[in-house]
Amino acid sequence: MRNYIAHFPVARGKGVVCRRLAPHLPARHREFVARFPGDSMVVLRFDEWLGRHYLQHGSFEPAELAWALSQLSEGAAMFDVGANVGVYAVTAAVRVGRAGRVIAIEADSSYAPRLERNIQINGLDNVTTIVAAAGEADGEAVLTVASEGAFSSTDALQTGQASGETRRVRQIRLDTVWHDAGEPHISLAKIDVEGAELRVLRGAERLLERCSPALLVEVQPPTAEAVQAHLRDRGYVDVTPAGFSGVNRAFVSV
Repeated sequence: MRNYIAHFPVARGKGVVCRRLAPHLPARHREFVARFPGDSMVVLRFDEWLGRHYLQHGSFEPAELAWALSQLSEGAAMFDVGANVGVYAVTAAVRVGRAGRVIAIEADSSYAPRLERNIQINGLDNVTTIVAAAGEADGEAVLTVASEGAFSSTDALQTGQASGETRRVRQIRLDTVWHDAGEPHISLAKIDVEGAELRVLRGAERLLERCSPALLVEVQPPTAEAVQAHLRDRGYVDVTPAGFSGVNRAFVSV
C-alpha cells in the first residue's frame, strides 16, 4: 500500500482505499519512517493525510520547513503550536541542539504518545510537550474532531470533515506557557491550528511584544484578513517566500 500511494500515477481514489483498508491493519503496518532535515526521523502513517502527502510528494512543506529552520540557530527556542506528531518540533529540536528548546503544544491527546515517541527515537531531550489547545484565555475549549485528525479545531472546521465527536480540552495562552517556562527568548513560533490562529495570537500579546519572534502561521481564508491586520498592527510584515502552500504565511517583526 505504501508503494501504491507513493508510485501509482493516478492520485484519485488513494485516500478512499487507505480509509477502507488501513483500519483492518495493525498500526505498525500502517507506519513508516519519514526523513526530514538534519537527519531527523518522524514516524508517520499512510492512512493519514500527512503520511499520504509525504509518500506522494516525497516531502512535507519543504519550503516552510526550510524557512522555519533558517530562523533558528544553535541554542534558540521555539513554539510549535499544533504540533501533531512532531514534524516541526523534531526538526527544530535537532536544529537548535541541546542548548536550545522547543515547546510543542497539541490539543488532541490522541497524538501525544506518537509525538513523544518521535521525540524519543531522535534521542531528543530539549522538547517540552503540552497537551492543550492554545487560545486567548486560560481555561477550557471544545475541540471538534475531524475525520482526518490533523484538521481538528477549536474553531469551525475548515475542511467539512467533522466526525461528529467533540471533546472538552484544556486551553492555555502562549503568554502563560511562556511565563511558566521562565520567559526565554523565543525566536520562532509556528502556529497551525485549523482556523483558530487569531485566538492563539490574542493569547500571545506579551510574548510578541517582548520577543518579536518570526511567525509561521497557517492563515485560512475566513480569518486571513483578521490575522494579517492583527499582526500588521503589532509591527509584523508578510515575508512569505516562493514555494509556500497557499494557506501558509511567514511574518517577521520590523
